[in-house]
Amino acid sequence: MKFQNNNRKWGKSIRHFSFFILIMVSFEGIAQTNFSKSNIVLNSSNNQVYKVISFGEKIDFGMIENSARWTIANNKENIAVSLSGSQINDYIFEKPGIYEISFFENVEHSKGKCNHPPFQEKMIIKVNALKMTFDFSTIKFSESIVGGKELQNAEVSVEVDFKSYKNKNESPVFSKARVSVAGVGATIIGSSPNDTITLTSGRQKIVYQLNGTASRETYIMFDFFDINGQAQSYYYPNKL
Repeated sequence: MKFQNNNRKWGKSIRHFSFFILIMVSFEGIAQTNFSKSNIVLNSSNNQVYKVISFGEKIDFGMIENSARWTIANNKENIAVSLSGSQINDYIFEKPGIYEISFFENVEHSKGKCNHPPFQEKMIIKVNALKMTFDFSTIKFSESIVGGKELQNAEVSVEVDFKSYKNKNESPVFSKARVSVAGVGATIIGSSPNDTITLTSGRQKIVYQLNGTASRETYIMFDFFDINGQAQSYYYPNKL
C-alpha cells in the first residue's frame, strides 16, 4: 500500500513538472515570436530597421565578449561613439532619430568550425520622439479572468506616463489603442472604447475592453501596444 502511495505521489509530481515545462516552453515561444516581429535583424543598406525604441532608452544585446567593437553614429545629430564588449548595453539613446550601429567581432575563426557573428555588421535603430511607459503596478481588472469563461467587454485599466522630446505641451492623438493576449488557447483581445485618445504630458489612465477566452489551467501574457506600435508585456499572475 505504501509503495502504491509513493507511486501516486511520484506520478503527480511528474505531471506537475511536465505542466511547468509546458508553460515555460509556451511563453518562450511567445517571446521568440514577439521578438521576431519587433526586433528583426535586417540589412542597413536598404534602411530597414533592426529595432524601434523611444528616446532615453537602452538596448540590451546580452553578454558580449570584450573583444567585440561597436560604433554608434547619427550624422544628423553629429553623434559618433566607439564602444567595446557589453558597453553597448549601457548606451542611452538620448535623442530621437536614425542611428547606425556597426558591429565588429575581433576573433580568430578556427578551421572547420562554424563561427557566425551574433549580430549583423550594420544595424539601423529608430529612436522615436514620443514615449509611453505603462505602469503595470496600477493595472486593474473589472473581473477575474477564469479559464474557459468568455469575457464580454470586461475592463482592464492601466496608467501610462507620456513624454514628448520636442515639446512637453505636445498632445498627439493615440489611435486604436489595443492589447493582445498570448497563452495556451487564448483568443482574448482588447481595445479602447474610444477610437482616439489625446495624450498629454504626464500620467493618465487608459481603459480597454476585453473579449474572448483562454484555456483552463494555463497562464497568459498581455501585450499593450504604445503610440509607436511597440509592445510592453504584463504577465497575469494567476493560473486560470
